Amino acid sequence: MFRRVAALAAAALVLTIPTAAPAEAAAKPPKGSHKAAVVSVTDGDTIRIRYQGRSTPVRLIGLNAPEVTPRQCYGTQATTRMKQLTKGGYVWIKTDGTQGNRDKYNRLLRHLYTPGGRSLAVIQIQEGYAREYTYKRAYRGQATHRRAQSTAKAKKRGLWRSCSTPAVKPKPKPKPTSSCRIKGNISSGGKIYHLPGQRHYSVTKIDTSKGERWFCTEAQARNAGWRKAKV
Repeated sequence: MFRRVAALAAAALVLTIPTAAPAEAAAKPPKGSHKAAVVSVTDGDTIRIRYQGRSTPVRLIGLNAPEVTPRQCYGTQATTRMKQLTKGGYVWIKTDGTQGNRDKYNRLLRHLYTPGGRSLAVIQIQEGYAREYTYKRAYRGQATHRRAQSTAKAKKRGLWRSCSTPAVKPKPKPKPTSSCRIKGNISSGGKIYHLPGQRHYSVTKIDTSKGERWFCTEAQARNAGWRKAKV
């Protein structure tokens, strides 16, 4: 009888010993998102992903980061931070029905997230590498982006601390020579050159203080990293 009671007591003791807590569950991707491999980083708000078997540019919704040019403060830092955030090799991408599928430069418009499910745009804004940006219509998560910017400004992070100096007066714009009439423009779509006779040639203005330039030949433009305008 004594042995039976002792056995029952031991069993009860085993049952009451708490088990170790399970490891924290892996972060789930945002609902409605899809996994995409990262090909390269263009700057602080644009990357290239493998999409439908092709390398495709993606413009993040809801932010605007400085361009990587001598005339735009914090562009290099913003690009470096984006490379750090995407070094895992893939991101989660999600469409936003309030925005178009692509922008005027034919880049996909998407919300992007880290492998752990964090918004790349919110991180960039909150850490001071980009500003909140609304194009025509409010996007999903706009309030969160704006709160992130308020935090960055209040704490003087990144560009809010480093980019407060007055802009340097731009140098006079040089006139093209008779042989160098190809316009090397820099915009949110990247480095694009325009030939005389193309649709946007006459309205494209060249500002060398921003890194833009004139080219004498298409080969010269391509070797410098520019690509030809589609129209």
